[in-house]
Amino acid sequence: MTRYATTKVAVDRSKAPVRAYRSLLLAVRWMRIPSAAVLMLAATEVSVALAGHTESGNWKKFSSDLLNDYFECSSPNTATQFANQPACAPPVAPQLCALSPDGSAKLMVVATGSPGKSTQDIKLAVTAKGLTNCEGEALCIRLSFRATTDDCPEGSCTMIDTAVKAQAVNGPGVENPCCVVTNGTCKIKTTWYMAVPGFGLFPRGKNSGIEILGCGLDQDAGSPADAFRRVLVCGAVLR
Repeated sequence: MTRYATTKVAVDRSKAPVRAYRSLLLAVRWMRIPSAAVLMLAATEVSVALAGHTESGNWKKFSSDLLNDYFECSSPNTATQFANQPACAPPVAPQLCALSPDGSAKLMVVATGSPGKSTQDIKLAVTAKGLTNCEGEALCIRLSFRATTDDCPEGSCTMIDTAVKAQAVNGPGVENPCCVVTNGTCKIKTTWYMAVPGFGLFPRGKNSGIEILGCGLDQDAGSPADAFRRVLVCGAVLR
């Protein structure tokens, strides 16, 4: 049986006094990556009960390698030799833009800000090199997640699964959630509140657990209809 894992990232934005405040969390659960390619992460098991639902409170950072994306196998025409798992051959990539065999890419997610000043946020950073067939193209951060928050009239609630692609933003001092590929490289430094449309979807001062279902980079198609032209995805490689 294929095992799956989920990486959970949570922003703890309690209105409690600063000394009792826990800013962010990372916990590892079963994620939608086959177990042979699971990126194992760990968190200190400290539980903090806040306003309706409970989240752990010791998360500081999370990182993942980015891999070339391939379409889902929906009509298998073969099977793997080792485990006899249904498969599709050959694999098909959704875009020509991809990492070369010598290329590499990484996504970093880091806690930032001060609860005392209500500036808590999550830094997002991407570095990629060895990109081919996408010189001059815009690549933007993509996130899909399931969030449990204390921001509903009843108290805590779980949102429907949400997928968003950051939109290019320009202006003085703006931390753009997109890059333009130059000499095969891409560098992005931004924050959750800048990258996620709707000012991050979560207000500060609420306890919001954000379960990451998927992440990566998309080509910026410039229109909502083509919002998810995937290029790179979060994952790991087993050789």
